[in-house]
Amino acid sequence: MFQNYKGFTFIEVMFAIAILAVAIAASTSIFILVLKERQTVAEQLAAYEILHNAFEERNAFKQPPDFLKQTMIKNGTVYTLHLHKSDRNVHICINWEGRNGRAYEECGVVRDDSEK
Repeated sequence: MFQNYKGFTFIEVMFAIAILAVAIAASTSIFILVLKERQTVAEQLAAYEILHNAFEERNAFKQPPDFLKQTMIKNGTVYTLHLHKSDRNVHICINWEGRNGRAYEECGVVRDDSEK
């Protein structure tokens, strides 16, 4: 009456698919997190480029740039440059919010020789 069948039963296949679905769901959330962090690193590189250009402008003209606060948008991210002068230094800072939701700030300092 019953023959000796070799293969998987329907229940075994369903359990295998359920385990695979759980593994894919866990991997997807990690993958999305890695993509957001990768975009944030790209934003940080863009911020360094903007900051570097501000310092190059300052060094080329031997005076601080003519802004106290400047906002710019690059690749969908809003960057804000701030200029602060202290006794003998010029501080140029850049602020932005990363795609991961965190706020970032990078600053640089150069000696102010323009008032000699």
